[in-house]
Amino acid sequence: MNGHLWRSLVQRFLIGALIAVLLLGLLELGLRLAGLEGRPDRTTTWFADHILHPPLVERKRVFAPRMNFYRPGQASRFRPLAAEAAKDAVRIAVLGGSAAHGYGVLGAGAFPLKLERQLQQLLPDREVRVVNFGTIAWSSQQLLWAARQLWELGEWDLIVLYSGHNELLELASWKTYLLPEQHRRLTRSLLLLQRLSGSRIVGALGRLLSPATAGLPATEVNAPGFPTGLVPGLDPVAVEPAHSLSELPALAPWQRGRMGHLEWHYAAQTFAHNIGQLIAEAQRHRTGVVLVNPAANDFQDPIGFSPEGTAGARLEQQLHVLQQQRAIGDSRGLEREARLLVEEFADPRAMFLLAGALLQHGAVEEARSWYLKARSFTEYPSRIIPAVSEQIRALADHPGVLGLVDVEASFRAQSSNGLIGYELIYDHCHPSVQGHELIALELLRALSSIGFVGLPRLSERDWEQRLGRWRAGLEQATPVGEHPDLRLWRYDGRPLVDGSRPYLSSLPGGFEALHRRLEERSIEPDFSAEDWLTLGNARFYRYDLEAALESYERALQLESGLCVALANRAYALRLAGAIEAGKAAIDRAVSCAPGNAEFLAEQRLLRAMLSR
Repeated sequence: MNGHLWRSLVQRFLIGALIAVLLLGLLELGLRLAGLEGRPDRTTTWFADHILHPPLVERKRVFAPRMNFYRPGQASRFRPLAAEAAKDAVRIAVLGGSAAHGYGVLGAGAFPLKLERQLQQLLPDREVRVVNFGTIAWSSQQLLWAARQLWELGEWDLIVLYSGHNELLELASWKTYLLPEQHRRLTRSLLLLQRLSGSRIVGALGRLLSPATAGLPATEVNAPGFPTGLVPGLDPVAVEPAHSLSELPALAPWQRGRMGHLEWHYAAQTFAHNIGQLIAEAQRHRTGVVLVNPAANDFQDPIGFSPEGTAGARLEQQLHVLQQQRAIGDSRGLEREARLLVEEFADPRAMFLLAGALLQHGAVEEARSWYLKARSFTEYPSRIIPAVSEQIRALADHPGVLGLVDVEASFRAQSSNGLIGYELIYDHCHPSVQGHELIALELLRALSSIGFVGLPRLSERDWEQRLGRWRAGLEQATPVGEHPDLRLWRYDGRPLVDGSRPYLSSLPGGFEALHRRLEERSIEPDFSAEDWLTLGNARFYRYDLEAALESYERALQLESGLCVALANRAYALRLAGAIEAGKAAIDRAVSCAPGNAEFLAEQRLLRAMLSR
């Protein structure tokens, strides 16, 4: 009797479960047919640098000459984009974080504009625009958000994605406020929400649970009631996100969670989840995607925190001993002690010192493996970790992906020992000017190999010549002279300081301070024609096109033979869509300097644009 009752209960349970599954399946199908979307694509936390502040672009009217242009991006130092594309123009959008943005230089120093110049040479009769949407601290969730707005600006021929550094930034920020077990629970909940993100039932429940804010426009969401721009209930975390740091107590470093396999898995899955949807969005618009696997600096010291108490004190003491061994050149002793320390603590600083010791006595391959492990375990994870690199390479065969450019492999190939140093990555993850040049070359080779918009295929000889010129530039002495290159399309903003050109990120106040000093000096009687040119370029990067054009005129008033002022004016006008005014300016520049090949190329392009 008991056995029969038990079997009856099991049967009823199974039938009930089957009916529930069928009903949920029908409900999911019905919601899909009704056009309901799944959960929002935000798959990380509330970290302030990652909060979205629409719009993706701002529209600005310029009255002299009268025109409209877009200012793309949410951070400073992007490029104007004409509101209406020229006929037969080639438009490429670059998405990424600060490494794509060109952190440390102005637009001309970053690879998007360098790629544009290379492509323009090969397509002289079609205007090529490679527009940089890279934004500091953006991860894949913001890139997906931005991609869904790109086509509001018009059609795009290609999306270039240079990303992967920032997938752990938000998650790492939570470690300041959560104990290790709490942090693991949060990470697992985020991974679960990623898996459920496509469910319309989950999406509907999310809307029901946050009816007051789900439909608010951005202007209301970012009002004073939401000081960080958060939408409570839409951020997929187990608890309501904090609106200010004071609402969460910061834990001591030794109390926080550590980077490990779960976090690496989270980063890789988040990237694949969001970038897969970004590629699908591009496919809906019949736009191809080129993925870039970025590089990081192997030689940048990682950050680590020691545990509390005697164990932490012993780790700190041993790290100090290792530093002393490195200082006196005892690589064998350093290797031996570092191995013991890594086995006991798995500390990234010990891994880094072990890698350096191995490199000193020629064990390059093993040294590289320890440099990569140190990068993974570092407590400031804004460097691309191996798990994300593997995911980027795995996406190369994804439908809609036209190609993969492995910058890490390229940078290693240019190194005598296969390790990436400061000559190509000037800090921990941001390419140097020379690094950006090589990225542009690699992208050019990839695009020519697939015949993008009819590009001729680069021969091996042509490629080697371009690479040879790049190597020669890498070996050049420190630039000299009072001013940087004043051609607007080559002006990267870096001033000459003590015989070298530091990156803007290392200057107090950066570009803003540089621009402010120029403005303050402009009232002085000794402000030269070249100073006015530099100020014009700075004003251009502040999106004050009228003031930039005025600066070029002031430069010409002081020195009528300063032909580059006319060329800069023509270039700026073309970018803003004033083709006829740009043509008049470049004609004057060619008359001023008849043999200048760059001026003649710009004149030919503007003539071709006007003839269509």
